[in-house]
Amino acid sequence: MSIEFTAPIQACTDPRHTGALREQLGCNGPDPAEQASAPASAPETPGRFVRGFRLIQRNGDALDCAQFPNGRVVVMDDPDWGLCSGARSLELLLRSGYHGARAEFADEQPTTSEAHVIAERDCLAMAVMFALQWKPDAPMSLRDGIEEILATMPARPEPTTKASEASGE
Repeated sequence: MSIEFTAPIQACTDPRHTGALREQLGCNGPDPAEQASAPASAPETPGRFVRGFRLIQRNGDALDCAQFPNGRVVVMDDPDWGLCSGARSLELLLRSGYHGARAEFADEQPTTSEAHVIAERDCLAMAVMFALQWKPDAPMSLRDGIEEILATMPARPEPTTKASEASGE
């Protein structure tokens, strides 16, 4: 009986590992010397800072990531142990180890205002506290009390998308 074990390809992107040295070290993935010099996904510009994003895996888990001005990316695989992965570009990272994952950049997503989020959280906390302290002999029913509290919750603002802004809606 033979057991076959296939490890996922974690591409070696060290430009010093080429040819025979690459074979001796057992490097996986495409050889940097054989690949055409791909332009970085984000060209380096002076005054630009690291851009944070989330890598959403196929199973729904989100990993914190950073993209540097030269296009390189770092993914925090296991924050408890400080394990990270990196690649020369987001495209290479997705090809070599995170198949089916998608990147969500904060500046490309519709967001709600921080004040709205705080107000919603406080309202829900108040409803939970009411439910925990409610007694059967209380003058107000549990349902009526929670409905009254939730009626004070601010309405969620409609997220705006680039398509609706372009159409003038």
